Amino acid sequence: MYKIISISNEFPNVETTDFSSNVSLTDYDIIIIDPAHVVSSFPKSGIESDNKRYIIQQNAHVLSELIQRRQSEISALLNKGKIIVSFLDPLFNVKLISNSIKNVEVNNYSWIPNDEKRRFTNRLIDGAGTGLNLVEKNHLFAPYFLVFQKEINFKAYIDISISAFDLGDVFAANSADLVVGFSFNISKGIVVFLPRINFNEENSTKFVGVLLQIAKKYFGSEVKSPPPDWTSSFAVRCRFAGRKN
Repeated sequence: MYKIISISNEFPNVETTDFSSNVSLTDYDIIIIDPAHVVSSFPKSGIESDNKRYIIQQNAHVLSELIQRRQSEISALLNKGKIIVSFLDPLFNVKLISNSIKNVEVNNYSWIPNDEKRRFTNRLIDGAGTGLNLVEKNHLFAPYFLVFQKEINFKAYIDISISAFDLGDVFAANSADLVVGFSFNISKGIVVFLPRINFNEENSTKFVGVLLQIAKKYFGSEVKSPPPDWTSSFAVRCRFAGRKN
C-alpha cells in the first residue's frame, strides 16, 4: 500500500497533518494539499492595509522558514517520482516584513518548489461554478473527473484558454474553455491541481479509492501490496501515461 498523507483534510486510511507541523513529508508517496488549510497555518498576527495582509517581524521569519522547509521536502519527493495533489483555490497573498526580509510575498501555493511553474498564480481567478468539461480523457487524473463530475464545484480557475496554457497538461476546463484542472511535471514527479468537490464520508472514501487506482497505474510494478478490496468499486477505464524516468 502506498503511503498517503493529507495536509489538514481527513480521509479514511490516510494520515493527516498540518502545514505548520514538524511532520516531515519525505516518507510519503502521495501528498494531498489543501490550499485553504495552508492559509490557516499562516501566523495570525499581522496588519491589513490596501486589501493586502502583512506579516511582520518574528512571524515573518517563522513563515519564511516553514515555506522553505516544505519546498525542500516536496522537491525531494518529486525527485523520487512521487505525486503531489492539490485542490485549486483562490490565491491568498501575504507580504513578509522584517529587518532582514524586504519585499517578499508568499501565498498558499508557495510550497511549489519551482518559480516558473508557480506563475500560473498570476492568472488565478476567484470564481466558482459547476459547468465543466473533460478535455483530455487520457490524462492521469481523468478518473477524478469521471467519478465526481456531478459533484464538482470549482472555486477558482486559470484565466488562460486550454489552447494557450503552456505550463502543463490540462484535463478539465470550465464552460468558457478556461483551465480548472491541470498538472505539470517537476523532475521525475507530478503535481496536479483538482477542482473542488464537497467532501462527506462517501466522497472521502471514493476519493481515496480513486487516488489508489491512479497510484497503481502511475507507479506500476512498484505497488508494495494490493489496495483494499473496496477501492475496486471506483476503477475507471482509462489509458494512463506512466511517470517520467
